[in-house]
Amino acid sequence: MDLLKIQEQSRELSSFGSSSHPSGISMAKVTSQAMDIGGQITPLGSPINSYVEISTDQPSGMTGKVEHGTESSAPPIEALPPINWLPGEVVADTAAFVGCHLVQTNFRLCIFSKADQSVAVIPLMNIECLDLRDLINVSISCKDGRVYRITAPSYELAMTWHRKLLKCSNRSKTEDAFAWTFAEFCTKDNCDWLADENGIDSDLCQAEWKRLDYDPDHFTISDINKNFDFVETYPSRLVLLKNIKDEEIREAADFRFLKRFPVVVWKSKETKAILLRSSQPRAGILSWRNNKDEKYLKLISEYMAAYHKENAPRTIIMDARSYAAAFANRAKGGGYEITDYYPGTETLFLGLPNIHHVRYAFIQLRNLYSTPGGNDPNTYFQNLQTTSWLQYTRQLLLAGCQCADVLQNGNSVLVHCSDGWDRTSQIVSLAKLMVDDYYKTIKGFCELITREWIEFGHKFSDRNGVSGNDANERSPIFLQWIDAVWQLFSANETSFEFNENFLLKLAQHSYSGLFGNFLFNSSRDSNNMKKNSISIWRFLCLQNESVVNHLYKPGAPLELDFSIDRIKVWKTCYCNADFLNLSENTAIASPVRQDFISSSPKDNISIQKSKSSESLNSIEQSSMGGFHTESNIMNGIGEHALDTSVISESTVPVRQGSRHRSQKEKDPNKVKELIDSDGLVRFFDKIQIRVLEKDKEHKAEISKAQVEADLLKQKLEDVQNSSIPECANRQRYASEGIHDNKRNSCGRVYSTSEESEQALSHAYSDISIIESSEALPPLTTGYSMESDRCEICKKSFSKFSISDARRHHCRNCWKTVCETCSPNLFHVVNNGHGVKERVCNICYINMEVAIPEGIDSLADDVSTCSDSTTTNMKTSTCSVGNGSSTANTSSGSSSSSSSSNENRHRSDTFVNGFRNGGLATTPAVKG
Repeated sequence: MDLLKIQEQSRELSSFGSSSHPSGISMAKVTSQAMDIGGQITPLGSPINSYVEISTDQPSGMTGKVEHGTESSAPPIEALPPINWLPGEVVADTAAFVGCHLVQTNFRLCIFSKADQSVAVIPLMNIECLDLRDLINVSISCKDGRVYRITAPSYELAMTWHRKLLKCSNRSKTEDAFAWTFAEFCTKDNCDWLADENGIDSDLCQAEWKRLDYDPDHFTISDINKNFDFVETYPSRLVLLKNIKDEEIREAADFRFLKRFPVVVWKSKETKAILLRSSQPRAGILSWRNNKDEKYLKLISEYMAAYHKENAPRTIIMDARSYAAAFANRAKGGGYEITDYYPGTETLFLGLPNIHHVRYAFIQLRNLYSTPGGNDPNTYFQNLQTTSWLQYTRQLLLAGCQCADVLQNGNSVLVHCSDGWDRTSQIVSLAKLMVDDYYKTIKGFCELITREWIEFGHKFSDRNGVSGNDANERSPIFLQWIDAVWQLFSANETSFEFNENFLLKLAQHSYSGLFGNFLFNSSRDSNNMKKNSISIWRFLCLQNESVVNHLYKPGAPLELDFSIDRIKVWKTCYCNADFLNLSENTAIASPVRQDFISSSPKDNISIQKSKSSESLNSIEQSSMGGFHTESNIMNGIGEHALDTSVISESTVPVRQGSRHRSQKEKDPNKVKELIDSDGLVRFFDKIQIRVLEKDKEHKAEISKAQVEADLLKQKLEDVQNSSIPECANRQRYASEGIHDNKRNSCGRVYSTSEESEQALSHAYSDISIIESSEALPPLTTGYSMESDRCEICKKSFSKFSISDARRHHCRNCWKTVCETCSPNLFHVVNNGHGVKERVCNICYINMEVAIPEGIDSLADDVSTCSDSTTTNMKTSTCSVGNGSSTANTSSGSSSSSSSSNENRHRSDTFVNGFRNGGLATTPAVKG
């Protein structure tokens, strides 16, 4: 069966809309994947029983050979890796191209590489232009800066898919976006990755009023635009200056383009300065003026004068255009504020490029990273400078910084450009992000975009090409602003609650058409849409850990250095490779770059190199089965890759020092890991992933320590609750070396084994790690070294004193005491040795006598011994000569009496020592 006959039969089958033909021809018998089947919808889960085998023996550009054999090296369509389809998503068509499979749904185009299980996902609304080159090469240029090239096996297939994708990308109505279908089929069961609520306040104007503490004496919330009948591109509720009537506001609005009169959008709590936005005035060639507009701006000066009695700060009018552009707009009825008509004001011209210059610069940047020789080290930086993209981004950052600096200095600022919805939104939102830490949080940043971009009428539908074919209105203004925010984030990673993945998803979904936030030109158009859509803030929220910056430090200051060498190309967004190479064995945990790739009819080789090899000469040509991506061509940073390095089934020459490994086995289920829950390719941030791993490890260690501490505390409680031996057995316990550091209610101290002491010390160490709120017994708390005064008499200590003013510690209650409050010592037997320890007066009074068994008989023996000694002394005295017998007798009697009293005193003291100190000697008084 020849190719033309197969094509004719497949078209007939398409016209019947069934898998069978009246003549009995089955779709399984026709290789319709290589033909134009008229956009027939294939339900999800339906088996596809045919595929195209590409014969690599014929020259490039020739018609592919169609077969049904099972000996083909290309996997059948039904064997494609599984994908989690979105609610409401259905497959429209599939095809086999050179080295890859294409699956088109009503939302996206999925391209699966045969060689290395890589996948690329392109939302259909993200396609900006298609180009058919060399009859079989289809080039897909996306609005976010990426370019993909696929090679068809035949000219007919290339033409078919070129027309198909062109039709899908050009939508005439916003209602054709996939967002409405997705919202219709989305439920809690199949969209558990979405938060239940929007996450931001429904009335942002009222929320900002409370948060910024507006003074009701000078400001008011106006409902002048309640039904969008006054200004179609403004929010329904506005913060305005007080002391001006609605009629005067309407007259002042007539003097501004599109009636976008000045509106307050932010106030500084410290300096009381306010930030306003509007459009250009209708000054014209004749320099017209409007009294109501002048009065409204004069209210700003009066408000500032109320807080600054002397030298009230001037109001700065920041015109985003250059002076030449602003002057030229007078010919069209526009212009700028003439300071002679507005006393107390000063005008600054920022010189930012218009939407046409930004669009041209972005196209140049995209072309740079899609040209095979764009990464030539001899011309790369020169070509990058020619695009002017980095220069424009830097100018935008400087403008936002200048506005923020003026506000911090206490001057109120009015920002406008021509219409007030492009460059004005960029400057105002950047300035608010720099001066207000609230907008650095995820919730605050979402509210910032909703208020300053969506509600104040940025033309997302026209600028992003959602509907209509007016290419002159298209411009990546919002993408440029996200790029500027990324420049801030990359230099201050700890200052923002969101991470790079948040910004990347935001940039991608501004063009994807999956959510309804970025499909309209104004809030009025969005409210007129009867269908409801899903908000992107249900996805980009704190519930989604992948967008949360785990290095965030609230209140961290921003480093604002916008020198040209600090501005970088956001390669993760513009030129990152979507094709990810999987390896069962991880080679290195670092981002991966993918070199220039082209097709070869014989070999399917994929080469990547790590970031450390960027300085090496690029490999001019290598193969990946004929599937091309612009990001592959220009060494896009493979941040999407799973922290693995290359991976190739063929033998590839590798530079010395490379740790690339070959992929030996393929797991089809791994492709599912590469696609995120929102249907796009997952972004893998190695830093955030490692932080999460460390956090989990830390929590596991804490949990383990908590369990050990609980067990040790239980053992400690068991020891404390055990019965205390009687006094008769205490000496035996002491001789056995038992030391449990336990004290009974009477203040007696006993000793347990050294092993138990170490266990208690280990328990205390674990508890201190986990910061347990339960205190251990006082014995294990240690000395209180931080106290600077006695805890009993409150007497201050002297660091240099060696007498009374010294710091001491009671060894019973461990309080810090002075010399006066701790004059006594008590004796403790520790490990068979007697040790004297200091004790405070309070503990000393509460101690009881602990008399060992047999102490009374010991005292009698001592007394008897004393009497016997006295008697012997008397006898020896009487044996002295007769001449002094009387005197000696008297003297001997006196001496013996004194000795007897001394011995009795010693015995009494010995007994009292036990009574006053437990197993102790006599408590020594001071000294």
